[in-house]
Amino acid sequence: MLEALAVLALLAAAENSVPRAKVKITQKHLVAVCLDGAAVNTRERKWRLEVRPHAVTFTMGKDSVRAGYATVRFTAEVGHEYEIEARAAATTFSRRVWERGDWKPVVRDRTTNRIVSDEPEWSESTCPPAPTPAPPSI
Repeated sequence: MLEALAVLALLAAAENSVPRAKVKITQKHLVAVCLDGAAVNTRERKWRLEVRPHAVTFTMGKDSVRAGYATVRFTAEVGHEYEIEARAAATTFSRRVWERGDWKPVVRDRTTNRIVSDEPEWSESTCPPAPTPAPPSI
């Protein structure tokens, strides 16, 4: 029993020693559906992510067929905090109707106050498959 507790304590210590960055979604209609190729609970609004590159897929509002799915990529850095916002024409927020391509998620580094995400990649699926690495050249 003590050995099992010791192993759990070591695992917890190792988990806490991994550098992480705080990330939260600030736009209330922005819904995360996939993080790093795996489906997420759509009610999750914040994470503590490892310091490395990440890909997050979003939809807007409740009509994902109309809104589509946008994936943004960014690299989290040690000690930085990030907010994920949505950019769209002002009229879309009052109507709460988003068409694919008329909105886009962006990741803002609140530590440096800069947008750090790439332009979104649009897809038809909630969790697009990870890109397949190119075969080694001979």
